Amino acid sequence: MSNEVAVVRFDNGDVFYTAYHGTSSAINYVLVSSEKEVIDDPFPDPEWDAWESKPEPKESLDEFYRRFNEATYSDEESVEVYTPYAGGIHWIAKASRAAMRITGGFSDESSQDGCPDWAIGLIESNGLRL
Repeated sequence: MSNEVAVVRFDNGDVFYTAYHGTSSAINYVLVSSEKEVIDDPFPDPEWDAWESKPEPKESLDEFYRRFNEATYSDEESVEVYTPYAGGIHWIAKASRAAMRITGGFSDESSQDGCPDWAIGLIESNGLRL
């Protein structure tokens, strides 16, 4: 598979992690606090898990996806995403710190090649495997 860890950096310097799926050129929506959590479970989907565990009758799948796709977050802000996939790429996305999720800009379609300075610093200071 072509999966990789991605680092998500908020404007204040806080970093969180998610998984990058190279085949689809997109990141997962769930943010976690450590690289190890991504490695242990790269593509968690807690909303789906909660829906699936509900007893019958459940809302329809159409309703589930409508609600999921129309969710808004009052603390949404721009973040920078970096993954070392394919030599390293980075781009701007949107995220909610309170919800610990990416809220927009999942795809790397507007990415730039290379590793941003802040990610180089993370790798050197924390010994990340990026």
